[in-house]
Amino acid sequence: MVIAINGQSPGPTILAEEGDTVIVELTNGLLTGNVAIHWHGMRHIGTPWFDETEGVTQCPILPGDTFTYEYKMDRPGTYLYHAHYGMQREAGLYSGETYSVLVKADQDPSRNYWVTISVVSRNNTVTPPGLAIFNYYPNHPKKSPPTIPPAGSLWNDVEPRLNQSRAIKAHHDYIVPPPHTSGRVIVFLNTQNKINGYVRWSVNNGSFNFPHTPYLIALKENITGAFDPTPHPNGYDFVNYDIYNVANNTNATSSNSIYRLQFNTTVDIILQNANTVNTNNSETHPWHLHGHNFWVLGYGEVLIFQVAEARIRRYKWEVKYEYKSPDCFQKMVITINGQSPGPTILAEEGDTVIVELTNGLLTENVAIHWHGIRQIGTPWFDGTEGVTQCPILPGETFTYEYKVDRPGTYLYHAHYGMQREAGLYGSIRVSVARGKTEPFSYDYDRSIILSDWYHNTTYEQVLGLSSIPFDWIGEPQSLLIQGKGRYNCSLVSSPYVCNATSPQCSPYVLTVVPGKTYRLRVSSLTSLSALSFQIEGHNMTVVEADGHFVEPFVIKNLFIYSGETYSVLVKADQDPSRNYWVTTSVVSRNNTVTPPGLAIFNYYPNHPKKSPPTVPPAGPLWDDVEPRINQSRAIKAHHDYVFPPPLTSDRVILMLNTQNEINGYRKWSVNNVSFNLPHTPYLIALKENISGVFDPTPAPDYFDLENYDIYTKPNNSNATSSNSIYRLKFNTIVDIILQNANTMVVKNSETHPWHLHGHDFWVLGYGEGTFNMSSDPRTYNLINPIMKNTAPVHPYGWTALRFRSNNPGAWAFHCHIESHFYMGMGVVFEEGVERVGKLPSSIMGCGKSKGLRGRP
Repeated sequence: MVIAINGQSPGPTILAEEGDTVIVELTNGLLTGNVAIHWHGMRHIGTPWFDETEGVTQCPILPGDTFTYEYKMDRPGTYLYHAHYGMQREAGLYSGETYSVLVKADQDPSRNYWVTISVVSRNNTVTPPGLAIFNYYPNHPKKSPPTIPPAGSLWNDVEPRLNQSRAIKAHHDYIVPPPHTSGRVIVFLNTQNKINGYVRWSVNNGSFNFPHTPYLIALKENITGAFDPTPHPNGYDFVNYDIYNVANNTNATSSNSIYRLQFNTTVDIILQNANTVNTNNSETHPWHLHGHNFWVLGYGEVLIFQVAEARIRRYKWEVKYEYKSPDCFQKMVITINGQSPGPTILAEEGDTVIVELTNGLLTENVAIHWHGIRQIGTPWFDGTEGVTQCPILPGETFTYEYKVDRPGTYLYHAHYGMQREAGLYGSIRVSVARGKTEPFSYDYDRSIILSDWYHNTTYEQVLGLSSIPFDWIGEPQSLLIQGKGRYNCSLVSSPYVCNATSPQCSPYVLTVVPGKTYRLRVSSLTSLSALSFQIEGHNMTVVEADGHFVEPFVIKNLFIYSGETYSVLVKADQDPSRNYWVTTSVVSRNNTVTPPGLAIFNYYPNHPKKSPPTVPPAGPLWDDVEPRINQSRAIKAHHDYVFPPPLTSDRVILMLNTQNEINGYRKWSVNNVSFNLPHTPYLIALKENISGVFDPTPAPDYFDLENYDIYTKPNNSNATSSNSIYRLKFNTIVDIILQNANTMVVKNSETHPWHLHGHDFWVLGYGEGTFNMSSDPRTYNLINPIMKNTAPVHPYGWTALRFRSNNPGAWAFHCHIESHFYMGMGVVFEEGVERVGKLPSSIMGCGKSKGLRGRP
């Protein structure tokens, strides 16, 4: 007798799509037997009562009853259903472990082939192999293969099974890193026992049995007496237990007690196998966890899972200095867990990210900004020292916690002094929420950070920038692609300082499969340079900018400025017999010092270290501004994702970007005011009403452009420095006009990428020359402007931005070039600070907030 579903065993296959809801109306026609069906692999987020484990989540379905299951398919993949009442599953009521494997029908098509399954892990001489036919069309499907079925693996050869288990790792594009530590460790000793003469399987010498009232019902409805309230044991005395011998286990018991887990904590499960009641025998046990997925960290070691849906992404980082050679030249680099760039944060729209950061720099403070994350409701975790928090002192551990509210490509980096250019940065990749789609398709997803690299330490650079006479840091020595570059070691006398054979500076390799389309998330975290980025012989289609979908357009060169992020689609559609160059070059500066950065676009199966047969393509002319402005203007919102700006603004702030000298020191300024940070962060001073922290004089909204020649080296005899701020009326529309001008060098105007914390802005337009307050607003794009968090103002040009002041807090707005912000090119906006919740005391402890540290 077989238990069938609609006359079938296996039962009907359930076909669904990610995000679908499945409804199964099940009638029990067993006449005298109860039934329950478990949906194996479905996490039942929000519907734990439909997990359908009789005795755990439901009462059984009685004969003649009809029961309706309803649950959501929240992830793609291969899953099962089967009976979960008594041992009905083995009576045929099923659809364990699932895999997807790819098989190519590439053998002799004139014959059929055997498919075989054989028992392993048990000395089984009774059960013959299972046989099926791999039928090559148009051969007859019942035509037996001309060979003997292949023999299976040796039943007792454990090594290949263990090797396969260890070989199963997450795909490199879909890694969800586990927390580095757990809040609880539970050791499960799997043993076979005898209890009152009955042979039982047990965990920690306790053999489990179900209560008559399901646990979920008893717990939720507060029904007492349903199960043993004694806590289940967390471990076993392994020191005095020999797993290789038959156990005596005279103290074995049976129980229906349970493990009570603290919600949203991380739990380690150690599964320890042992000998059965038979001599020299230990069996394989496949353990299945309902309602969760777990990370498999190792075999003979640990399993780990998180209690609750994987919506909290936990990271534990240590920041410290290490000697590294990213461009072959050895210097001190700030790393995160030994990496630079640091670990990529992978999350999904709506997730919460928790980063526990320990400052191991010994003598240096630190703070990390989450670039592009708006920190709605958590302005204190923006990570901007002097604006939203006190710095993290050496040896201290600080926890950032924030929500990623939109999909897209973002960054994180140091925001203390000039530490970013010492290597303290990384990527944040946020995927769309389940059930949502993107307006483009691709096969693979990759992140690439572009950066420039100095051999001098940040201390040496800061000293030069702060000196009289002014000692400019100069051009960078190298350009890095995903943390790898190459300096000409022949320019250095000591081979111990520069080693061209170091594997740390081997070119970054991007391996592609011919015919596949790749989403490249290209970001820039340069400290000075504006860059071009190209892949030899390949077009790129721009589809995303700073977390917003773009109306697609095709380019050969991507111009990218510090703080910007883009997604481009690239199809591997060129000659697959060779590799191609990926190059990045400096633009907008007359730089004859820094060579192009090089990487390899590797067509599989070519060797990844095989150099392309061509000379790397030259980058655009450094001083050709027109194509850069054209690209800036081409970036518009995707037609299905247009968020039109308000047609007018409530306030217009004109910001003239100039270079000045103040008391002999070279500075960058806005409206002739060079910005400096106070000792007490603005957010703390404003929320806690601490006076005397910053200059209360309002920052200037305007500069007399009619009488200012942007093409001439300025006199700027009236330049000043200040830490005053802009106070914005909450939930109003603000226009920012960024106006570029000549520096202190004759006939020189630089590109400035401006980044706004806590917001996205509409980019209304770019222009050349001096902004005309009457005529230029008529040219604004009010139909489909892109929203961004970082935008350039081009040499001798202007950029118009518009944003809504609806995120309570204190927010920095500054040039993203490290030295420029350090020298004063920035401002701070305050908006709705009275709406900010209670500040965590962890952000305090500096300046006038010292007494607030550690308060409840």
